[in-house]
Amino acid sequence: MDKILPPEDDEVSKEMAKIMKKKGIDIQLKSKVTKATVDKTKKCVELEIEDETGKIHKETFSKVLISIGRKPVTDKLKLDEVGVKTDNKGRIEVSLKADSLLKTSIDNI
Repeated sequence: MDKILPPEDDEVSKEMAKIMKKKGIDIQLKSKVTKATVDKTKKCVELEIEDETGKIHKETFSKVLISIGRKPVTDKLKLDEVGVKTDNKGRIEVSLKADSLLKTSIDNI
């Protein structure tokens, strides 16, 4: 991704990145881990990282947090059987009107 916390406001994302950098956390955006090797004797992880240009480089870390996003897991809930509408990604559709309580397509849900 091109920022941390993609669903959040740009300002929130930038502030979080700033806080993390102050704490010594290295953030690598627009990157993909292509290989991870754990070295138990050195207590570290060596990563092969592909950047946005396709260049691969190796780095060693003591700790790694990899975040690849999230997706709804609604396919087994049988929402269609009760009439709850979902979008093409499986997210439950809700009303976003100013007076809405984020209701689904079923009035009491």
